[in-house]
Amino acid sequence: MKGILTRNLANFAFGLALLIWLILSGLIYNSLRDLLENNQKVSHTLTVLQRLDETLALLTDAETASRGYVITGEDRFLEPYNAALSSSNGIQQRLQELGQLTGDNPNQQARLDLLDSLAAQNLAWIQQIIDLRKREGFEAAQKAVSTESGKRIMDDIRRVIAEMKDEERGLLQQRSEASAGSSQRTTLLRNF
Repeated sequence: MKGILTRNLANFAFGLALLIWLILSGLIYNSLRDLLENNQKVSHTLTVLQRLDETLALLTDAETASRGYVITGEDRFLEPYNAALSSSNGIQQRLQELGQLTGDNPNQQARLDLLDSLAAQNLAWIQQIIDLRKREGFEAAQKAVSTESGKRIMDDIRRVIAEMKDEERGLLQQRSEASAGSSQRTTLLRNF
C-alpha cells in the first residue's frame, strides 16, 4: 500500500511539474511572440519616420534646384529636381510607400492625401518657374518667385509632415514602451 501511495505521489508530482512546465512554456512563447510583434511595430514606425524625412528632403532639394536654375539658368542645377521626379526613388515613390506603411491609420491617411496634393502643387509650381525662366528669363522668374506662392506651399508641406512625424513619434513611444514591457516579462519568465 505504501508503495502504491509513493508511486501515485510521484506520478502526481511529475504530472504537476509537467503541467507547470507546459504553462510556463506557453507563457514564454506568448511573451516572445509579443516581444517580436512589438519590435516589428517599432521598426515599422521608424521606417515611416525615415520615409517622411526622405520625402521632405526630396521636395526641399527640388525647390532648391529650381532656385539655383532661376539664378544661373544652367541646367545642371536641375539635377535634384529631376531626381525628385524619378519614378524609382522620387517623391511619388516615397508617397506610395508612406501610403502602404500608414494604411492602418486613418489620421495619417488623411494627412498623406493632403501631402500628396501639396507635393503635386509644389512640383507644378516649380515646373512653372523653370518654364518661365527658360521662356522669359531671370527677371520674370524672379518676379514669380517673389510672390511667395512656392514658399506657402512648402510651408504647408513642412507643417503636414511635422504633424505626421508628431503622430509617429507618439506611436513610437507607445510601441517602445510595449516592447520594453514584453522584454521584461520574457526575461522574468525565462529566469523563473
